[in-house]
Parts: sequence; C-alpha cells; structure tokens
Amino acid sequence: MSKKRGPWARLTPLFIMIALGAGLASVWAWPAYTYKFGERVMVSYTGPCETTYGRRGGSTTDCPATWTVDGVEVSGELTDSVGEDIRDSSDGGAMVTSVWGSTARTQVQQPEYGLGLAGPWVLLASVALAFTSSALDKRRTRRRIAQGLEDPNADPLDLADTPDLTPELLALERRLGRPVAEYTSRAPIGWLLFGGVLFFPLGYSLFQGIETVFEYLVALAGAGAMVWGTIKIRRRKAWRATFFDNGVHVRQDKRIFTCGWQEVTAVLAAVTIQGATKRHKYTVWRNSEESYVFDDDWSGIDELGQRLVRDANQAMLPRYVESFDAGVALKFADLVVNRDGLSVGNQFVPWGAVTHFALSNGMVEIRAGGVHKLQAVADTPNVPILLALANAARKRVTRVE
Repeated sequence: MSKKRGPWARLTPLFIMIALGAGLASVWAWPAYTYKFGERVMVSYTGPCETTYGRRGGSTTDCPATWTVDGVEVSGELTDSVGEDIRDSSDGGAMVTSVWGSTARTQVQQPEYGLGLAGPWVLLASVALAFTSSALDKRRTRRRIAQGLEDPNADPLDLADTPDLTPELLALERRLGRPVAEYTSRAPIGWLLFGGVLFFPLGYSLFQGIETVFEYLVALAGAGAMVWGTIKIRRRKAWRATFFDNGVHVRQDKRIFTCGWQEVTAVLAAVTIQGATKRHKYTVWRNSEESYVFDDDWSGIDELGQRLVRDANQAMLPRYVESFDAGVALKFADLVVNRDGLSVGNQFVPWGAVTHFALSNGMVEIRAGGVHKLQAVADTPNVPILLALANAARKRVTRVE
C-alpha cells in the first residue's frame, strides 16, 4: 500500500531545501563576513562621515567615498570600526585609511552579497520550520494511529499506509499485542544543531572590531557543534522503542531488539543521583542470552524505565512464584531465597527470624536478629519480585504462628 503523507510532511522537504539554499548562499558570500584588516586605499572623494557608538564602548565611522580598487574606480562606503577618524593624507588631498569593511559594504557593485548576508537568518528560520513541521506531522500521525487502535473493530491493515505503523510493527502486533507506548531519542540534540547554525556564520560578527583568538574559537566551536549535532541527529532519527501489551520492540540504528514479556529473564534498574545529575540505566535480558540497555539517550527515560520494570516483572512473577512454592532456590545477586528462608553470605536465615525486609535509600535492607544486610537496588535484578516473594513468605510464617 502507498503511504499517505500529511500536509506537514509535504512542507518539511521544502523547508529543508530552503535551508540548504540559504547555507550555500552563506558559504558563497563568506567574504561578506570577513573583515579586511589594514587594507590601505586611495580615496578621491569623501562625503560627510557618520560615527555610531556601540554598547561596548567602540564606535563605527561610515563615510561615503570613491576610491580605486585594482585600477577600477569604486563608489561606496568606507567603514572604520577601530574608533579612529578616517583622515586626510598629505598626498594631493586624497585619503588614506585602514579599511575595516566587509566586501559587501565596500564593493557595492556586488549586490548579490546581500542575499548571502541574509543567508544565516533564512537558514535558522527554515531549520526551525523544518523541525516544527516534522514534529507536527508526527503528532498528527500518532493521533491517527491512536484513533484507529482505540476502535476495537478496526483492522490494523487499515493503518498500513501510516508511516509510523510499518509492516514490521503490524507483524509484531500479531505477536506482542497492541502498541501502548512509544519512545524516541532525546530531543536536545536538535538544540545543539540550532546552536551550531547560529554561531557558525555569526561567530565573526559577535565580536566585530575586536581582533582576538576568542572570536575564531566561537566560530570554530559553532561549526564543530553543527557537524556533531547533525551526525547525532542522523544516527538517532531511527531510534524507536515501542511497548506492546505483551512485549517491547526496539530499533536503534541498525540494531533490532524484540522481546516478549514471557521471554524476559531479568530486569535491572540502576538510577543514581550525583548532585543535581540523575542518571538512568535499565537493562533487560531476553532468555538470558541477549540484553538491551535503556539509558539517558532515550526521551522520557523515567516513564520508560518504570513501564519496563512494571510490565516485565508482572509477566515474570507467576513463573517465580511457581518455582518458589516448589522449593527452588532463587538468586537475586548475592541474595538466595527459597520458601524456607534466605541465604545472606554463608548464613541461612529462616523467614520467621526476618524482622525487616524493605527498600531504603536505594538499598534492599534486611534485618534478622544480629544480621543486617544491605544490597544496592542497582545491583539486584527483579527487585519487585524479590520484595513480593519475601513479603508473601513472611506473611505465611506469621499466619502459621
């Protein structure tokens, strides 16, 4: 089936083409951004000069003039941004000055540079519009999918022309149930591209009139940020994690990870806080052979991680309960539990002796007589199942007593 494209999807390529054109215009008119430092010209005519004082204490002096460049007489405007007056020379009343003017301002016979000077702003605006149109199209598509999936009589094949519901997802839907949530890579990478687009062409003009190494570093950093951000966006645009009723499907670049909840053998949740920084790492194992790690590169990582831990542990719990009731010893990192008690190191503690078994400040805390055990949640797989088994065993012992 052919994929229908919404109005915003049709506009996105147009904005991208405008951005490319503006970028080429900016590169083509690069002389318009570079200053000619120390160039001396012979001026045959000068009109009244006008001096403008800037916020940083500097000044710019502009003088209408006529001068000679490579044997050709040119009329235009001389600019001196150093703060010195454009002065007369002793050579027949002609003028000698150090010109701090862009080619676009001193060679008015090249008006095409005006387009190049507007290029960075057109580039910035078109990139912003491209991101906006793409986001609006995705929003429209998700709304359309949601409306179709909410209809119990809807045929999934009716949505096959929707770009976000690929044939791959249609096949997975038959195996994993209906999609319930979707996550993509983090959006701030897009802001990095905006920073690069902004600083690369405007780095020189940021400190115009001040010849320092810093202005070159600003331009270089902007160019590097733009290239790095573009590469990252290109690599991450295909990142997508789709949660279904009965499993999860992940596409990251060329890697595909598909796991039904009945295939999950362990989920490890590691959330650490260092000062104002919160880091997440959720690892899911499929049949104890293949694993996948969700980290802070994913958008909505808090919600994603909670959903993963909840859905996977709910699916695993019946299997663990069956093994637990059958007397099988179950290992949770350094803890080994069975229906009679738990092993803490080399010491076995019956459930009746356990006085405290709960989470405390990111730790699994166990108290039993003289035994006090702390085990990090970040190192303990399937923590919700461990707590459920321990609470059930302790309640059973209490009822017997």
